[in-house]
Amino acid sequence: VLATVPDPEGRMGGSKIRAFKVARKMQRAADELRDAAKLAAATYAAFQAEYEGELNAHRHKARQPQRPRMTWGQQ
Repeated sequence: VLATVPDPEGRMGGSKIRAFKVARKMQRAADELRDAAKLAAATYAAFQAEYEGELNAHRHKARQPQRPRMTWGQQ
Protein backbone atom coordinates (compact mmCIF):
# COMPACT_ATOMS: atom_id res chain seq x y z
CA VAL A 1 0.00 0.00 0.00
CA LEU A 2 2.85 2.40 0.79
CA ALA A 3 4.29 1.80 -2.65
CA THR A 4 1.23 3.45 -4.21
CA VAL A 5 2.03 6.82 -2.58
CA PRO A 6 3.79 8.91 -5.24
CA ASP A 7 7.38 9.99 -4.66
CA PRO A 8 7.53 13.73 -3.89
CA GLU A 9 10.58 14.14 -6.13
CA GLY A 10 9.02 12.15 -8.97
CA ARG A 11 11.84 9.57 -9.13
CA MET A 12 11.19 6.35 -11.01
CA GLY A 13 10.71 3.57 -8.43
CA GLY A 14 11.14 6.07 -5.60
CA SER A 15 7.85 5.16 -3.99
CA LYS A 16 8.80 1.47 -3.89
CA ILE A 17 12.18 2.25 -2.34
CA ARG A 18 10.56 4.38 0.35
CA ALA A 19 7.98 1.68 1.05
CA PHE A 20 10.72 -0.96 1.29
CA LYS A 21 12.66 1.11 3.85
CA VAL A 22 9.58 1.51 6.04
CA ALA A 23 8.51 -2.12 5.66
CA ARG A 24 11.98 -3.33 6.63
CA LYS A 25 11.83 -1.36 9.90
CA MET A 26 8.28 -2.54 10.54
CA GLN A 27 9.29 -6.18 10.02
CA ARG A 28 12.25 -5.76 12.36
CA ALA A 29 9.99 -4.28 15.04
CA ALA A 30 7.57 -7.19 14.64
CA ASP A 31 10.43 -9.69 15.01
CA GLU A 32 11.66 -7.95 18.16
CA LEU A 33 8.15 -7.94 19.65
CA ARG A 34 7.79 -11.65 18.95
CA ASP A 35 11.15 -12.32 20.63
CA ALA A 36 10.16 -10.17 23.61
CA ALA A 37 6.92 -12.13 24.01
CA LYS A 38 8.82 -15.43 23.94
CA LEU A 39 11.27 -14.18 26.56
CA ALA A 40 8.46 -12.91 28.77
CA ALA A 41 6.73 -16.30 28.63
CA ALA A 42 10.00 -18.08 29.41
CA THR A 43 10.65 -15.73 32.32
CA TYR A 44 7.21 -16.38 33.79
CA ALA A 45 7.67 -20.14 33.45
CA ALA A 46 11.06 -19.97 35.18
CA PHE A 47 9.58 -17.80 37.94
CA GLN A 48 6.80 -20.30 38.55
CA ALA A 49 9.25 -23.21 38.60
CA GLU A 50 11.65 -21.52 41.02
CA TYR A 51 9.09 -20.08 43.43
CA GLU A 52 6.38 -22.73 43.26
CA GLY A 53 6.52 -23.55 46.98
CA GLU A 54 6.28 -19.95 48.10
CA LEU A 55 3.49 -19.21 45.64
CA ASN A 56 1.41 -22.17 46.78
CA ALA A 57 1.90 -21.27 50.45
CA HIS A 58 0.79 -17.72 49.79
CA ARG A 59 -2.20 -18.78 47.74
CA HIS A 60 -3.30 -21.14 50.50
CA LYS A 61 -3.24 -18.36 53.10
CA ALA A 62 -5.02 -15.91 50.84
CA ARG A 63 -8.09 -18.09 50.37
CA GLN A 64 -11.22 -16.93 52.07
CA PRO A 65 -12.75 -19.42 54.50
CA GLN A 66 -15.86 -20.98 53.10
CA ARG A 67 -19.04 -19.68 54.64
CA PRO A 68 -21.90 -22.05 55.25
CA ARG A 69 -24.38 -21.98 52.44
CA MET A 70 -27.83 -20.80 53.26
CA THR A 71 -30.51 -23.13 52.03
CA TRP A 72 -34.14 -22.13 52.10
CA GLY A 73 -35.21 -25.59 53.26
CA GLN A 74 -33.40 -25.32 56.60
CA GLN A 75 -35.32 -22.25 57.71
